[in-house]
Amino acid sequence: MDSNNEKAGSSKFYCTMLRAHGLVFTKLRIFLFKTHHSKTLLSSLHPSRCLQGMAEVSSPSSSAFTEPTKDDVIARLRQTDAADMLAGLPPLPTSVPRAAVLVPLFYRNSQLHVLLTVRSSNLSSHRGEVAFPGGKSDEGDADLRETALRESEEEIGLARDRVEIISQLSSVFARRGTLVVPFVGFIPEDFDPVPNPEEVQDVFTVPFATFLQSSEDHKQRVWTDSGQEFLLDFFTHYQDGKQITTFGLTAIICITAASICFGRSPDFESLIKFDSSNPRKIHEISKKSYMRQVRKYEKAKQGNL
Repeated sequence: MDSNNEKAGSSKFYCTMLRAHGLVFTKLRIFLFKTHHSKTLLSSLHPSRCLQGMAEVSSPSSSAFTEPTKDDVIARLRQTDAADMLAGLPPLPTSVPRAAVLVPLFYRNSQLHVLLTVRSSNLSSHRGEVAFPGGKSDEGDADLRETALRESEEEIGLARDRVEIISQLSSVFARRGTLVVPFVGFIPEDFDPVPNPEEVQDVFTVPFATFLQSSEDHKQRVWTDSGQEFLLDFFTHYQDGKQITTFGLTAIICITAASICFGRSPDFESLIKFDSSNPRKIHEISKKSYMRQVRKYEKAKQGNL
């Protein structure tokens, strides 16, 4: 996904994004590090200087995970499919940009994995950041599902007939109000990605349970903006001697999808929770965010009358 928006990595962007999705934590136990130690940890998580000064939040130890079977994952994803939820909500103005991403899953040695990309340094925004294959919709796309499949083929050479789309996750809003719709699908274990160097500089895979577990490779930071505290998740991966960090919108989608697939909430503090008695409740945050955007556009329209 590319755009001509301002330089990515801005702390203001992530605060705005998390405010939009209701991830505002007003009562958190914040464990402050000494200034020099905090800066060292932050630098190891992400090169952006804007993250310096965040406070780290302690996380409980991770509980034991049981890998779900593919049948269980498919059943849970279909049970929580959000397509009807989005279809039943008031429409956004046609001027609102739409985008779609693919969350590609596969099993390796009976363990559920997810495929992620690292955006090219040639792009004007979010360069070098972890993302899903996907992008903005084109006029020729029949729907956003088609957008996710087309972009995946263009970015990593994933043929459409090699993807089994299982479900649609709840929509999220990215910077500048772009509506992003994630689709979860299975891909073959032997898929060999062919990255488009203009858009993707790397492709890697990680066990999906990573995004639910508390570990030394998961950090949470609190950023204070306009008197409110925002909890940000950072997941560090090590691939072929390289250190890669997943955060922002990609981390939110990963936590949500993993919670559904495993049928459980994360081990760490999060507003993304899985309720086995009401699995579709996981979409409530997204629904409220969507309705806030609808009211925002309605208010703007009335102001222009």
